[in-house]
Amino acid sequence: MYGDGDSAPTTEDYPTNPTTPYGMTKLAGEFLLKSVAKSAGMFAISLRYFNVIGTSTEDKRDTGRTNLLPIIRHNLESDAVTSIYGSTHQTHDGTPVRDYISVQDIADLTLYSVRFLEGLTESNRTEFYDVFNAGFGVERSVLDVVNLVNECLPEGEELSIHFSA
Repeated sequence: MYGDGDSAPTTEDYPTNPTTPYGMTKLAGEFLLKSVAKSAGMFAISLRYFNVIGTSTEDKRDTGRTNLLPIIRHNLESDAVTSIYGSTHQTHDGTPVRDYISVQDIADLTLYSVRFLEGLTESNRTEFYDVFNAGFGVERSVLDVVNLVNECLPEGEELSIHFSA
């Protein structure tokens, strides 16, 4: 949504500059929602989720290979090496950083947003639209997450990592 910005934390008024089709379609969706809210007298909120991580229950866990925790979990279960792509980023440890937020926090935020919108129906407003970032404003590096996982493992166990270009 914000591209490769250098501002942390990123606020809602930070210029949007999506660099992927995913980000471009999210921004287009926001534009459409704002237009409809204004023209039809609706109440709407766009939540800009940052890097959602975790699950509320075991049966709903992400088993894909594109997100950090499922990759780490798979590699722990199969005794495989975890590749960290990049060790020369302009970060405290050279690895990429993200603003992670839990699935449960996203669920709570969504419910709060719905309740907020429900409260507007009793006001004199004729329309409402706003955008809210859904993150903590705290960046954690890939290596930070790996180190946290290692701290949670039984003594003597450690996730094997390899830095890739």
